[in-house]
Amino acid sequence: MTGSPIPDPARSGGGSCDAVNPLVAQAPQTVHVDHRQERSAVLAPWPAWFPHQYREKLQEHGISTPWLHQVKLACLAQAGKDCAICTSTASGKTLAYLMAVMAATACDPPVCPDRPHPRPARLPESLRSRSTELATSLRTRQRHSALYLAPTKALAHDQLRVCRELGPQDWAVTTLDGDSERAERRFAREAAHYVLTNPDMLHKAVLPNHSRWSGLLGSLEYVVIDEAHRYRGVFGAHVAQVLRRLRRLCRMYGSDPVFILSSATSTNTAQAGAALIGVEHVEVVDEDSSPQPARDVVLWQPEQSLSEDAAALVARLVDQGCQTICFVQSRTVAEVVAVHAQDQVTTGGVVAAYRSGYLPQERRDLEAGLQSGRVNAVIATNALELGVDISGMDAVVIAGYPGRLSAFWQQAGRAGRSGRRSTVVLMARENPLDQYLVQHPELIFSSSVETTVLHPDNPYVMGPHLAAAAQEAFLQPADEAVYGPSLAQVESMLVRQKVLRQRGERLYWTRLDRAVDAIDLRSMGGHGVDVIDSLTGRVVGVVDQAAADRTVHPGAVYLHQGDQ
Repeated sequence: MTGSPIPDPARSGGGSCDAVNPLVAQAPQTVHVDHRQERSAVLAPWPAWFPHQYREKLQEHGISTPWLHQVKLACLAQAGKDCAICTSTASGKTLAYLMAVMAATACDPPVCPDRPHPRPARLPESLRSRSTELATSLRTRQRHSALYLAPTKALAHDQLRVCRELGPQDWAVTTLDGDSERAERRFAREAAHYVLTNPDMLHKAVLPNHSRWSGLLGSLEYVVIDEAHRYRGVFGAHVAQVLRRLRRLCRMYGSDPVFILSSATSTNTAQAGAALIGVEHVEVVDEDSSPQPARDVVLWQPEQSLSEDAAALVARLVDQGCQTICFVQSRTVAEVVAVHAQDQVTTGGVVAAYRSGYLPQERRDLEAGLQSGRVNAVIATNALELGVDISGMDAVVIAGYPGRLSAFWQQAGRAGRSGRRSTVVLMARENPLDQYLVQHPELIFSSSVETTVLHPDNPYVMGPHLAAAAQEAFLQPADEAVYGPSLAQVESMLVRQKVLRQRGERLYWTRLDRAVDAIDLRSMGGHGVDVIDSLTGRVVGVVDQAAADRTVHPGAVYLHQGDQ
């Protein structure tokens, strides 16, 4: 495989990522370079309410003093205000909300949020018919917990790694997803103080079986929603309705959690955040006080093939000693570029593909390899953009504009290690949009990212979720406090369609089947299709049912980490 000419760092006099990278500075494919100056951090003292023993643990990991935006968010959450943080990738958003979460769920005695209104004092009418044993357990419970929601399982598992590194040793933290075993689910229900899950698991497993999860729901102090800007469009509307069902059940079981939203790229965080969780106001922290190293963003016009240029550049960066992520548009391209890049590496560096469809253990091994430095470069689809909190890369190569400025800056934000200059290369495809952008760089570097748009009151989304809510506990006029003024209109529609049955002011679900089984949050029907090696019987991957006909049909070539 021969690509367009790219300068050899050994011949160009460059062998480090600490200066302007000669691989791109001297390449004929470079059409524009945007340079960002290094920025110093703005520090702030630890909040007085944050326990000293946790400060010492963080200091052992090199966090001697927090940044100002971290303290601002933590104090808003501890003051009982629904809030959001909207700062750049790798700006320490995790620690910002973990300070409040740790203080409330790991500390004895707990430092709980100071809510402007007291918690619900007693069980509402819709739960009074339940057993006396349940009511007694609710009154005597001393558990304090928090819930973390991420769009992907991989991001939740990465959050678990961070919690184990930064949190106290006896902190009861666990993940909850489709891969969780029965014992893990029971631990999450009965003992965990911080449960890391995703909206799909909450929708399908927790809320429909809320009586079994009453210990968690009734003790929630915080709900953290990571990557909040991802919840847009129909998917965002579905998740917004799931969160309304969650808030409703929390109130029924006597809790009133504070919601914390984390978003890397958004221009209407307050408006979109309030619509997502169903409240009138969300406090926003959007002034980034984290340090940022110098960074060059390069617009690159391939002379031949996009994949050839990407493979050649990644190989040269690895030989130069730069840990690199290359984002591509499809699974097949990720596999192909990874193979060709590995073939061109001359220093023994490791290049791997990373995409959806890998088995969970394979994904986690690759993530651990990136964290440790054992893997020098990955060729990834957006599964890595969203799937794991990997930052501090020396270089990011983006093979094709991802379609949204927010996605572009999310990918570009992976570049930037403390004290070292970083490089981001956007390679243009042959389509008109990419070509127009490289000829008009101001549209990338001088424009705001797109607004987050979602319509939770869409009756075609809200209706099925109200049916699910009615099955969880009958609907009544008081639920307008959660659902807003659209509730009555959609309820009337469900009654006319005979989805719900009305008795006085209450609405009931009367069917034997589960209402949630008719709702797909991501609007993608069907389960994954296992890809099995016919010689060994080993499951090597998973393919979406919608893509199975074109990717694993009889005679198809399936690529997996360079193997066919």
